[in-house]
Amino acid sequence: MSGVTHVAAGAAIGFVVNSPGLGFALGLASHALMDLFPHRELFGVRGELWATFWGSLTFLALAFAAGRPLPVAITALGSTLPDLEIVLRWKGLLSEESAIFPTHNGLLPQQQSSPSFAVITQSLIVLAGLAVGVMNVAHFF
Repeated sequence: MSGVTHVAAGAAIGFVVNSPGLGFALGLASHALMDLFPHRELFGVRGELWATFWGSLTFLALAFAAGRPLPVAITALGSTLPDLEIVLRWKGLLSEESAIFPTHNGLLPQQQSSPSFAVITQSLIVLAGLAVGVMNVAHFF
């Protein structure tokens, strides 16, 4: 699952829960659930990092505009943090066997999808996250 998709899901949860502690835990749980859904990485290493960076900035801007930067940021962090293991693996600094997160070490296996299915499903998740963020900004004003 692309990092930006995890960010979008985590941010949406953060907008709804509005609690940093609970949000972080739910963000981690959402990461595992989303990794169990058939998917594939969409952008290559550099593209993944850039998409996650720009997606994070977008959702953080929405969170500030809605007056909820802390719960949204912490929940999005929780939903994205496990992929630090993937980045470390891409850099050759971590083996799959030494990964901790269950969908990254093989304990909970991930399934690959077709590229078109991945684009459609992950785009819908990002759009849903954006919709939740925009609705929260609209309610703030």
